Amino acid sequence: MEAVMLRNYTLREAKARLSALLDAVAAGDEVEIRRQGGKPGRFRIIRVDEEGALRRPGALAGRIRVPEGFDEEDPDLVAVFEHGG
Repeated sequence: MEAVMLRNYTLREAKARLSALLDAVAAGDEVEIRRQGGKPGRFRIIRVDEEGALRRPGALAGRIRVPEGFDEEDPDLVAVFEHGG
């Protein structure tokens, strides 16, 4: 298994190398960009479906069944949360 490479850049460096950084992320590397004195942000590729959407509402319609009583309270579970068991 190939190790993921973490690349660190300042915001200025990242702006100058944006295209190369996108290629690196697409190849599986992680890119960390930091503003001077600020918290870093990491970038990774997020896989999307063929239409480019992260999710499609209703895509699982008819394939998921919620059983009767799914949202009813379970007294034993309530006791665990309220009294520790």
